[in-house]
Amino acid sequence: MRSTCQKSKTTIQTVTASSSQWEDNVIERMRVIIATSTKSVQEIFNEFDEDGNGYVTQVEFRNALRRLNLGITSREIDQVMNRIDSNGDGKIDYMEFSAKFKEN
Repeated sequence: MRSTCQKSKTTIQTVTASSSQWEDNVIERMRVIIATSTKSVQEIFNEFDEDGNGYVTQVEFRNALRRLNLGITSREIDQVMNRIDSNGDGKIDYMEFSAKFKEN
């Protein structure tokens, strides 16, 4: 019985690690797309920000990622957004966006 508990614990840790790794992979794919674009990070952010109010909402982020054809679900897009939305206010401002995607 003890080994069963340890096995469960290991499985949970593996799922958490792979979920985080999966999100990192999506963000890395986005970095490549942005880095190889002829547009600046600011221009790409402005395209994501459909209504021009200075931040990208959940709906705008979903729309933008669907246009990138990354083949991920709305729920997966939301998980990626949560990784980029560093202050947790439910939207992405330019500082958060550029922190993830601007070249150093």
